[in-house]
Amino acid sequence: MKKYSTALIFMIISVAAVLYLSVFAKADRSSDDVMKQFKEADRSLEKLNDSLQKGKTYIASMLRSGLSDSSLIGTWKGSSLCQIKSSPCHDETVVYHISKASGIDSFIVQANKIVNGIEEDMGPLVCRFERKTDQLICEDDKAVWTFNIKDGSMTGTLLVRGALYRIVRLKKQD
Repeated sequence: MKKYSTALIFMIISVAAVLYLSVFAKADRSSDDVMKQFKEADRSLEKLNDSLQKGKTYIASMLRSGLSDSSLIGTWKGSSLCQIKSSPCHDETVVYHISKASGIDSFIVQANKIVNGIEEDMGPLVCRFERKTDQLICEDDKAVWTFNIKDGSMTGTLLVRGALYRIVRLKKQD
């Protein structure tokens, strides 16, 4: 973390020096021009500070979590057990293909079930990875999938309108 802090401080000092020189390089500017330059420099520094804070937060969250993107990405296989027996739901052998989506901590889970030895598409889930809890969470207006990842295993639940619908247990295949 110290390496990142030194780099951030160096960037801030460099930007401040460039802004200072751009304001005072020309002595023939009016005081209004100088004030405008100061205001522009102040806005630029605020934007830079916001970006640096987001970067520091992301780096800190990466360091807190023991999981990297590569520990999520790949093929996961296991069982998906129905918890509401009187529903059209059935126990299934499932294969989930997890890939990185655009955006920080965003992933796509391509959920498939095995029928007669062949993978059948059940559709993609758009998910986010919560680094504080090592959970992959996929939600829409009716359902929430929550997966806990640890040591090449993933356990999860599907809640539909608040009711436990499925329990999922998977192992990473690659």
